[in-house]
Amino acid sequence: MPTFHQKQISSAYYEKELRMNPRWPISSFHKKIFNDLKCEVSKHSVYRAKIRVLLKINGTHELQFGQVWDYGFEVKRVLPESTVKILTKDPEPGTDSGRFLRMYVCLGPLKKAFVQFYRHIVGLDGCHLKGPFGGQLLAAVGWMPMMACTHCMGICRN
Repeated sequence: MPTFHQKQISSAYYEKELRMNPRWPISSFHKKIFNDLKCEVSKHSVYRAKIRVLLKINGTHELQFGQVWDYGFEVKRVLPESTVKILTKDPEPGTDSGRFLRMYVCLGPLKKAFVQFYRHIVGLDGCHLKGPFGGQLLAAVGWMPMMACTHCMGICRN
């Protein structure tokens, strides 16, 4: 079976597989290309293709973080009594916006019900989020099963 030598590789061809496994080693990726396409590509070209796909994947996350402000304004428009607080880091020199740190959302009807039917909070539960940016998700737990939802805000220190 003849082998072809290529200088370039299309990053879109393997984008789906790289989305499922972004930590795919370059050597394994290189072997897969050779086995699938019977095409010899330099490891440097494979590396550049992988970087292009990863930038495309992470770029979508950055765009979503840019829409956090729109989400906050929409919550305030629909439920004016809601509280939305977004904390960002000071912008770096040469950039126009700061880096997103955390967001606190308390929906108005939920806040009103919590004040009206005051109850004790039994515990606070949290989990670590996996993904390109990670973080923590916190939730308060009450003892009344009919009103299991409440709001909380936590600050974690490294």
